[in-house]
Amino acid sequence: MIGNNKMTWRAMIDNQSDMKCLGEFSYTNNLAKIIMVTDPNLLIFDIDGIHKAELLDEFNQLKRVNPNIKVVVFASSMEEMDLLKFIEAGVDSFILKKNSFEQSLPGVIRSIMNNQFILPYEITHSLMSRIIELQMTNKDLFVQKLFKNSIFLTRRETDVAYFMKQGLKNGDIADRLQINKNTVKVHVSHIYSKLKNKKRNEVVTYFQEMFC
Repeated sequence: MIGNNKMTWRAMIDNQSDMKCLGEFSYTNNLAKIIMVTDPNLLIFDIDGIHKAELLDEFNQLKRVNPNIKVVVFASSMEEMDLLKFIEAGVDSFILKKNSFEQSLPGVIRSIMNNQFILPYEITHSLMSRIIELQMTNKDLFVQKLFKNSIFLTRRETDVAYFMKQGLKNGDIADRLQINKNTVKVHVSHIYSKLKNKKRNEVVTYFQEMFC
């Protein structure tokens, strides 16, 4: 167990018949030495108060040299983008420190040693939403974005708007949709009206920025 904050984990772990705590260490920037001395199956890090960029370098190096060691990170909070960086660095699970979370520590360790990956619900929910977005076609996602932004277009106007977002001109859109160029112009006019903007470049930019 590694960290700058003292926790009451050791007794709880040592009370388990299938677990043994090999040591408690303050963060010292010398993981290699700690691993050499203890030869652990799993490292528990309390990262509160430790510089994240410093830890990322340590985890990257640790996993390159010891890919089979499980790394579990505990923290009071974590931004989603920071968490993704920790996952990329090889962290095997992330646990938020909440009321009585220590009581579930033995079960968490067993799950991780059985190759389960544990994340907070809030972050899991956000990641699942992203996965669902990735599974959708670009067109489906575009329709969803329009709806979320209260832009209500007809099916054909949506088709035209989708190709406008890609930077296509009216003639190219007509070819893609196999309709008359003048029909495309009518749909574009309706789109301008619904967005209350008649400048094509601004409308196209608006569509593109919905995905940022």
